[in-house]
Amino acid sequence: MIDREALEAAVSGAEPPELLALAGELQGRAWVRLVPAPAKAEANDTSISVAAAARLLGVSKDYVYKNKSLPFVTTIGRRVVCSVRGVEKFLVSRRGAHGSR
Repeated sequence: MIDREALEAAVSGAEPPELLALAGELQGRAWVRLVPAPAKAEANDTSISVAAAARLLGVSKDYVYKNKSLPFVTTIGRRVVCSVRGVEKFLVSRRGAHGSR
């Protein structure tokens, strides 16, 4: 629980630059708690091109580009790459959901 009296004392005795720093610190700590942490990269994972991922998936490159929300797709600036492990997990989960093919 927040010690509101201590917070009030810190705010009331602070000069504007200190208030900005305090507000930034509080906001940063709140966001850390509110926003889920990104998934950690697995050991021995490799990034591959969209073309390589599309071949593994049996779809077109356009399909991967249009579905950037797929769990194995990452955008780095304008570059789009895919995780090999992510593609493998996706294929296993799709086979499990739709039976063996």
